[in-house]
Amino acid sequence: GVLLALVGLPNAWFWGALAGVLNFVPYVGPLLLTLLLLGAGLLQEGTLLEIISPALVFFAVNFLEANFVTPTVLGRSLLIEPFFVFLSLGFWLWLWGPVGALMAVPLLLVIQAVVSHMLSSVDF
Repeated sequence: GVLLALVGLPNAWFWGALAGVLNFVPYVGPLLLTLLLLGAGLLQEGTLLEIISPALVFFAVNFLEANFVTPTVLGRSLLIEPFFVFLSLGFWLWLWGPVGALMAVPLLLVIQAVVSHMLSSVDF
């Protein structure tokens, strides 16, 4: 929202809040917001760069966050074996199709937490 205000987009707080909400919808949310920001830029007067700058700013920030920041932060705190991620993706894709593929890693995290909790409460 702050960066969108800096490029001159009106109601930047709204666009920032919408970006926060749509970020929870994988792939489709950021794409939809990029298109909406492109439309909002088209409603403004100015040069071509001024028109596409809100969409470019959001796309650049989202690209950096989704591909570098989040994997770095989550990679340090969530220890998941890549083999299990691959198995989970294959299983849930087979069972539920594309929806299962989107839900595979969150389901794997839930299963890992439940199993970890159950094993910690068992005395060996």
